[in-house]
Amino acid sequence: MERSEIRDNLFALAKPFIRRSPDGLVLTEETSLVNDLKIDSADILELVLSVEERFSIEVGDKQMDRIATVGDLVSMVAELTCSPAADRA
Repeated sequence: MERSEIRDNLFALAKPFIRRSPDGLVLTEETSLVNDLKIDSADILELVLSVEERFSIEVGDKQMDRIATVGDLVSMVAELTCSPAADRA
């Protein structure tokens, strides 16, 4: 799966959290889960569970600790799905 496909899927999964964010927020890979989306650790867990289900992957505790931005999620999914093309897009 291409990085852009992973990103688009993650944007769709993260959209429910935008309702708590400032008006006009546009999701990018630089969007901070905590500072921009204003989500807490329980919401991050919910998002990660959705990611695991969507991509058929398992995210470990250490990996969860490294997730700060949408881009971090994209990179993590690309790594866990072992998609070499994901790094080139």
